[in-house]
Amino acid sequence: MLRNKIDNFDSNFIQFLFFSSQTKIFKWNIEIINYSSNKSLENCKFMDDFKISNCSSIILNIKKCDFNKNLVLSFPNRDSLIFKNCNLNSFSLDNKKISKLLSFENCTWNIDIKNSNIEELQIIDSNFKLIEISNNKFSKRVKISFESEDNKIIWDIWEINFSGNTINDLRIGHSKIEKLTLYNIRNPSESEINIGNILINNLIISNIRNLWKIRFYDINYWKKENSKKNININNSSFWDSEFQNFNLNSFKDVYLYDNLFSDLKYTWVDWIYTIKVDKITNYWKLRNSYRILKEVAERNSD
Repeated sequence: MLRNKIDNFDSNFIQFLFFSSQTKIFKWNIEIINYSSNKSLENCKFMDDFKISNCSSIILNIKKCDFNKNLVLSFPNRDSLIFKNCNLNSFSLDNKKISKLLSFENCTWNIDIKNSNIEELQIIDSNFKLIEISNNKFSKRVKISFESEDNKIIWDIWEINFSGNTINDLRIGHSKIEKLTLYNIRNPSESEINIGNILINNLIISNIRNLWKIRFYDINYWKKENSKKNININNSSFWDSEFQNFNLNSFKDVYLYDNLFSDLKYTWVDWIYTIKVDKITNYWKLRNSYRILKEVAERNSD
């Protein structure tokens, strides 16, 4: 079906789409062009693709909307983009600049954020299945968490891929995660990485350069059938780092190799007796891994 292009001057449709409080269902492709109001888009259900092009509003709020196919936003620089109570089957943000906040609250399904310059990203109380965040520049905080008053873990995520991003503060917590990958990240001075209060089956940390602080706490295996139950930490340097209440022994396989732990402090860590280095066992690499862990234990008077 051909896309229906709606210009901002189509006032009747724009009035109905953005200003009507009633629930609206659209079964065809829609593209909004040259939209400039700051009014929220809400109470909509899009059965096909929905696109907003050349949107010049400073803040775009999208609330209580279902996007059953693709949501595509093509716009110049903006202050904030805020989603609340939305179902996003496929949302992609590529090569954009958001000078203040990109936020998802009480949302579901899948998001892909890449090659963008964003001040702050928060994903809160959202049951996403796949979160892809790659090759972005974040000048402030990235937060992926469930805001539970009683500190319960009820978030269920299939996979988070966080790779190649420039960060200033990263926090991931209060979640059940099938697979979490942190790859090719440089944590600069005055910045912190906090990963904690999670149940997880497959944790991969690779090529991390930590120049300030990194903390892993309250991490345990998520008892779920047909899961890999692996931890793989490799080719990373940890400067000021902490492991707290980290149950390594609850995982089937733990890979630790080619890491530098300059100042690792740990408390209540249940270490595993046998570590692995890679798929093909390398004696010298394995020996070096045990030597580094021994030095860490001696510095912690253990």
